[in-house]
Amino acid sequence: MIAEGARHRITFAFTKNRHEPAREAWQALGQGTWTDSGAHNLNVDEQIDSYAALLELFRYYAEHSEGNRPKSMNGLGDGLFEFKFRRVRFAFYDTPGNGAYKKKYCYRTPETSPYSHSYTWMIPDLDEEIRLTNGFPKLTRQTEERYKRDASTCRREDVKHDQSALLDG
Repeated sequence: MIAEGARHRITFAFTKNRHEPAREAWQALGQGTWTDSGAHNLNVDEQIDSYAALLELFRYYAEHSEGNRPKSMNGLGDGLFEFKFRRVRFAFYDTPGNGAYKKKYCYRTPETSPYSHSYTWMIPDLDEEIRLTNGFPKLTRQTEERYKRDASTCRREDVKHDQSALLDG
């Protein structure tokens, strides 16, 4: 677990082979050794600064259910979202943690959001459990489709893991 607060718990999602792509990226980022997926373009100081800023964001979000600064979160579509700092992104989805999953989507304008006062007005109410699926560097104007596919695959496999754990338990 990365953060737990009054509103959310932030953890890592599993793939079907018990791999945790976001955990691996998170640990490497914190050590300044993250080189996967083009992250080698991020120098050590940028990685460590991003780690500290994202950890603060995770803790703040877990407690308050909103980002701690403008542009700290975004929707990726298809029920996926991202935490972000500078050129570092961590995709995530939300779940009640009981094998259920329902896609949620961003608000399009501040006027349609009940959180128009928030820096992250576009993010809907999310379930208590926030699962990080993967980490990736933002090297282009828009998030590359491969990172979205990886996040979607990890989410699907993680939800199946929850469902099978309930059946086994």
